[in-house]
Amino acid sequence: MLKRVITAVVLSVLLIVGFIFPVCFDIICVLALVLSQYEMINAFKKGGRSPLLVPLIVYTLLIIPAVMISGFAPQFLLAFSAMIAVAIPVFSDRPGISDVADTLYILLYPDALITLWIQINHLKVSPAVRTDLLVCVFLLAAMADTGGFFGGRALGKHKLNERVSPNKTTEGFVAGILFSTLAGFLYGLAAAAFLPGIKLGHYVLMGLIAGFVTPLGDLTASALKRKIGLKDYGNIFPGHGGCMDRIDGMLFNGAAVFLYFCLFLEKGLIG
Repeated sequence: MLKRVITAVVLSVLLIVGFIFPVCFDIICVLALVLSQYEMINAFKKGGRSPLLVPLIVYTLLIIPAVMISGFAPQFLLAFSAMIAVAIPVFSDRPGISDVADTLYILLYPDALITLWIQINHLKVSPAVRTDLLVCVFLLAAMADTGGFFGGRALGKHKLNERVSPNKTTEGFVAGILFSTLAGFLYGLAAAAFLPGIKLGHYVLMGLIAGFVTPLGDLTASALKRKIGLKDYGNIFPGHGGCMDRIDGMLFNGAAVFLYFCLFLEKGLIG
């Protein structure tokens, strides 16, 4: 438990630095992209699969320039990398359809989802709003995780999805929703005083959504691990496992926050 807490504190400090300095957050995202790609490639290889490296390397090298050029450039880069993946069998007999499919899977999960973090970081909004959105991605997901963990330990009786994750309970799931919603409310109050820009109700709704999508992200990562026969994706973070083990719920919550921004906040905040 002590290792888990120390790791969480160190990662939290790094994120705070990233929230303050956008360039640092870009670096954090690229490191997360490289680590999670590496873990996913290893996971697939342990399952007897062979993802194609070239499209993944192209995507990693070009993602930051793509985001800086245009908000839509990452989508074109994703399409370009996918095009490379599906075209490789034209020039080589080795890659099979399953290799191409595995590569496309990694391009979408985690690559495209981490890219949404970078896109939030480069939105044409005030620094205060940018910080608010990034905090919502990571803080609300962390609170959903925390509520799920302690709620499950204290009250858990009914399994949420025993086939995929035997330790998760329905009671923990509900506790996670309550924690993340409350966190959204409390952070919204603080933001209204120090970083005005987004109305309180939006924070509460994003907290509520985080309570649902964060455990879904966790279960998605767990389902893949079970298919392959892994306990963890890696061991780079003591007490947490690999990078994918730490960010799985945050990947889904990042997508949720970005979508929420596009649907409900963009019109009034882009400037």
